[in-house]
Amino acid sequence: MATFQYEALNASGQPQKGTIEAGSSDEAIQRIKMQGYYPTTVREQKVKKSAKAPVAGEGGVTKKKKKGGGITIGGVSQKQLTLFTRQLSTLQDAGLPLLRSLQILESQLKPGKLKNVLIDVCEDVEAGTSLSESMAKHPSVFDRLYFKMVAAGEVGGVLDVILQRLRDFMEQSENLKRRI
Repeated sequence: MATFQYEALNASGQPQKGTIEAGSSDEAIQRIKMQGYYPTTVREQKVKKSAKAPVAGEGGVTKKKKKGGGITIGGVSQKQLTLFTRQLSTLQDAGLPLLRSLQILESQLKPGKLKNVLIDVCEDVEAGTSLSESMAKHPSVFDRLYFKMVAAGEVGGVLDVILQRLRDFMEQSENLKRRI
């Protein structure tokens, strides 16, 4: 069993933090829900390097992805990126903090390139890097127009409006490609 750190909201909407023992992140989420909380982030606790190496049969292997970790084949489809933009725009319109929004979206994604990139983006934003700078590090996913628009939204303080416009543009572009 692994230990998971979580952030959740209680029934009155107050944030809660804690740890829970579970066999997988899905099981941890279920246990948190059974306690009456609404989980926003669930992450496996990091194993410290100073800890002794796991003995065979103890199951001390962690599944936490690090920067550059995980092998993905292929890239991120335009449809995936459009869906991500729509969801991020909606969460920003709802007033959630940017980091929490990114963590929620990252936790809901299936394993793949976009999830790995979002893990890196979350870590960078948590360390104090702007969202646009973090996205610029991944040009295979976020093209120049995308991260420049996000940068303009950050500078102007209207990130939610820019994300709505970017979402609309991407959806219109996708519809046009489909018709052609």
